[in-house]
Amino acid sequence: MKSLKRMLHFVKPYWKESVLALVLLVGLVMSDLLIPRLTQRVVDAGIAQQDMQVILTTSVMMLGAAVVSAAFAVANTVLSVRVGQNMSADLRSSLVRKVQTFSFGNLDRIPTGQLLVRATSDVNQVQMVVTMSLRILTRAPMWMAGSIIMLILTSPRLALMMFLLAPLILGFVWFFATRARPLFLLVQKKLDRLNEVLQENLAGVRVVKSFVRVEHENGRFDQVNRDLMAQTTAVTRLLAALLPTMRELKATDYAKAMFARQELKVKAGMFFQTYDLLLTPTLSAPPISVEIKEPLGFLPWMPFAFPFNFTGQPAASVPAGWTEDGLPVGLQVVGWAYDEATVLRAAAAFEEAQPWAHRKPPL
Repeated sequence: MKSLKRMLHFVKPYWKESVLALVLLVGLVMSDLLIPRLTQRVVDAGIAQQDMQVILTTSVMMLGAAVVSAAFAVANTVLSVRVGQNMSADLRSSLVRKVQTFSFGNLDRIPTGQLLVRATSDVNQVQMVVTMSLRILTRAPMWMAGSIIMLILTSPRLALMMFLLAPLILGFVWFFATRARPLFLLVQKKLDRLNEVLQENLAGVRVVKSFVRVEHENGRFDQVNRDLMAQTTAVTRLLAALLPTMRELKATDYAKAMFARQELKVKAGMFFQTYDLLLTPTLSAPPISVEIKEPLGFLPWMPFAFPFNFTGQPAASVPAGWTEDGLPVGLQVVGWAYDEATVLRAAAAFEEAQPWAHRKPPL
């Protein structure tokens, strides 16, 4: 927390640019979240109703939202980089001025290589944190909050599922954060040591050559160089494991899934504008023994049932025949959305024409 306060002290002179960058970031997130909502309007109110006026006007609105989002993103990036670079310049200048006040005792205890790392690599790391805080580090929580709100408005049941997954996601992030921080600190220490050895070699190059210690010093540098490489590789491996996993949790993936679901609903709706009912087999294979579990996998075994769980259409299954072993073969009756009455009447009529309640499979 003390480090954060010190960092904010150097950001304070540029608070106007920082606030404006955050305001632009809010507009960017709102524009990005508006596009999936407009896409839903195109599908539900435009394509499903075959209303070209709605499709055209909504498409223009989507184009405008994309242009506004791009403009906000460019302006936010310019301001964020400007704040980060100005802050890092001030921090570097303050650091050098502070070093000038050190006593000879302090300079003897603190290696020159460490001071070089503090004024270069460490300042660059702080500058990156400031810049990213005005960009993705703030945008990601905003996206998450906005996506949750959109999810609640679209499907409260799916939102409840996301809330149940939230502890798992937070635990996952906490695990990687606790593992990554010590590794990054070790990378900086290894970089300190590399600069110390390099500075010692450059400062004492005449002594090294005079006492024929070139091979020895080359070996020292090669060792610290390999240590830095190994530590950096360890950090990279951790990030390589983290980033693809986090990619699976992105809200954009959910948006794509919701769009595919809407497309399926539209296609089903266009079918039922011509037909009252859709009749399909309940399963893709005859009933199986209880000892066998999912012989073809879940989805291949039920290809006719799960699509209508996505579209939300009413469906009923009734026995339409019997196998040689006396087991029922199901007939699935699917109707228009919210038209459960027609589905139930059709299932009842089929049962009246071909009664099956008196038949029971052999045990």
